[in-house]
Amino acid sequence: MGQDPIDDLYQEIGREAMAAAGDDRAGKLLVYAEVERGGAEVDVAYVNRRGDVQVVLGPGSLVDAVYALWRSWKEQQGKEQWRAMSYLVDEDGEFTMNLTYPDDFDEDEDDRRARAVENYFGKGKRVIYPRLSA
Repeated sequence: MGQDPIDDLYQEIGREAMAAAGDDRAGKLLVYAEVERGGAEVDVAYVNRRGDVQVVLGPGSLVDAVYALWRSWKEQQGKEQWRAMSYLVDEDGEFTMNLTYPDDFDEDEDDRRARAVENYFGKGKRVIYPRLSA
């Protein structure tokens, strides 16, 4: 671990996201998370080898890392608490992170994840979502 726990969590999120995508990843990657007290919902989307955008549910270790980042972030003096995160990795492996704060977060919007995927990967891409068991 480094000296800054937040930097360490950025690295952990990146490692966990890459592991979730596995060998099928062939391009950009997005971690989209919504966080509130008590937990987080996290998805990983990436360009797969066929050129489609594959969405997978974030594994527990990634959810834990995102939630730890949210907790650590809000404990830092002067940092405003956020509600959603887009952690973006480009084709060169460089990452950026965009945060959505509570005042800009629309609780009534149904397709926030789909919008985040479209914003990052572009319109017209085939998007494959995980099958949810009943």
